[in-house]
Amino acid sequence: MTRSGLANEGTSCTMASIMKGSAKGILTGMLIICLAGAGGASAKGSSGNDPTPQNATGIMLKGTDKNSEVTDEGEGKSKKKATKKGRSVVDAAIRKLHPFNSHPMKGAKYFVYLQSASWCKWCCQEMPKIVEEYPEMKKAKIEIVLLGHDSDKRAAQNYLKKYRAKFPGVMVEQCEKLPGYVKSNSVPHVTFVDADGYILRDGGGSVIMAWRDIISQASPEAE
Repeated sequence: MTRSGLANEGTSCTMASIMKGSAKGILTGMLIICLAGAGGASAKGSSGNDPTPQNATGIMLKGTDKNSEVTDEGEGKSKKKATKKGRSVVDAAIRKLHPFNSHPMKGAKYFVYLQSASWCKWCCQEMPKIVEEYPEMKKAKIEIVLLGHDSDKRAAQNYLKKYRAKFPGVMVEQCEKLPGYVKSNSVPHVTFVDADGYILRDGGGSVIMAWRDIISQASPEAE
């Protein structure tokens, strides 16, 4: 008998034994077939032909950025990046601009963006009042930040020193990405924001004198 004949005969014998055997033999044959199929699927998954990498927690999504987390189901969720040392969004943004004169007060709940300049008559008239109010504003967790409209940083620094202002300052040209920043072509201009950059009030320089009303409306529990 030829080799092909032996092979055919062997196959026929195996199938015959399964067909003629007891119920136990049939179940055994079906189990062998199922195991063979499972082994093939496992080998395919580990062959490297599947382009989707896997790990113990689930499928890692391609293109997931560093600020996203991957769940057990393999779905990417956007995750807000925490600021260093628990600083608020506005606080962290101001510090990135390397403010002069001082740094933002720790734990500030509100911020006043004061757009002002040393060459502005109305700004110079209001600055002494603002400096006088500043200690009380700090007690209420309000920080003032000068957004200087002077020609250069040195002029803005001298402007704060002239009135003995203790709050931080940055040049207005740096503020495009500052949360809650409102561009203004006139000074003085005030924007009152919370720690996340949500605008509470925006307008002329006199807005800053209404700080008690602004925070009481923003938070009824504020003193």
